[in-house]
Amino acid sequence: MPDGDGGPGSDGRPGDNGDSGDAIAGRESSQPSTVGDAGDPSNGGNSVHPRATDDCGGPGNAEDRSHLGNVINSRDSRSPRSTARLRATRFSEEFLDLLRFVRRPQLTPHRPRVAQPAWRAEWLGGLSVSRLAFWLLLLWTINLLVLGPLAVSVATLSGTERKLPAGVLSWFLVVGWAPVIEELLFRLGMRRPAQAVWLAPVLFVGLLLGPRPFVVAGVVIAAGGIALILALKRHRWRFGRLRRYSRRFPFIFHGLTAVFACLHLANYSLGGAWLALLPLLVLPQWITGLVLGWMRVRFGIGASIALHASFNAGPMLLIVALRTWAPGLLQA
Repeated sequence: MPDGDGGPGSDGRPGDNGDSGDAIAGRESSQPSTVGDAGDPSNGGNSVHPRATDDCGGPGNAEDRSHLGNVINSRDSRSPRSTARLRATRFSEEFLDLLRFVRRPQLTPHRPRVAQPAWRAEWLGGLSVSRLAFWLLLLWTINLLVLGPLAVSVATLSGTERKLPAGVLSWFLVVGWAPVIEELLFRLGMRRPAQAVWLAPVLFVGLLLGPRPFVVAGVVIAAGGIALILALKRHRWRFGRLRRYSRRFPFIFHGLTAVFACLHLANYSLGGAWLALLPLLVLPQWITGLVLGWMRVRFGIGASIALHASFNAGPMLLIVALRTWAPGLLQA
């Protein structure tokens, strides 16, 4: 497996051009982060420290490289006591942070900003089950009362039908396979671009072929093998490429979210549907994708997968209820 732009000899020392890849190896940074998190009055809200995006003067010094690696890979060495206020963030503050982030997406350390291994920040994160439930109820409410009826009206008006009837959807596809594959394909790279480049082809094939037994086994083996090789080789990007990625992150974030939404057009037999109405068909996926992307950046890929799977479980529960108490509506 090529070592990519990290080059030979990138050993992950502070100041090395490949310092940003330490999160794959699960190491903590010994350097305090100076990045202001969204909603943190000490740095004016959703902003990255100027050192992370300063384009003056060559490839940057050792402190710049270590700092930018900490931002993208969300390593933070603050003590738990100093971050008690951030852990107690109210839901209303998180919602305002979401709006600021959607308006201007930027990479900041994971929440809560405490010293923890990179793998833990990515997969376990700092989002409590109760807070996850708040976001889940909010998304269910918006989709059930506003976005869902709008998409159904557009589909009826344009004569568009779903390819796969709701009654034959499997729990494994909707709650297991789709959330994991889609989150890893569209949102893992938001903080792990160097690794996502190698994993994306395998994940895309898995998305196209669906959760057949041999496909599931092949994707797990191939993706796991690639991830292991990248971890052992400490594959990473050089500082210059990371700096360019950080500058272009707003376009990358919204681009990936739009592609994620448009991908769901494949669920419909479009026929003679008006092109102007197509975006409304996937408006629920676009809005939900913005929330999932924000959650991935703020709380880790594990949190976004959990929210995605829980969100998809809602329609499945509704189908079960209709099948039990109103089967006529489901067949219609």
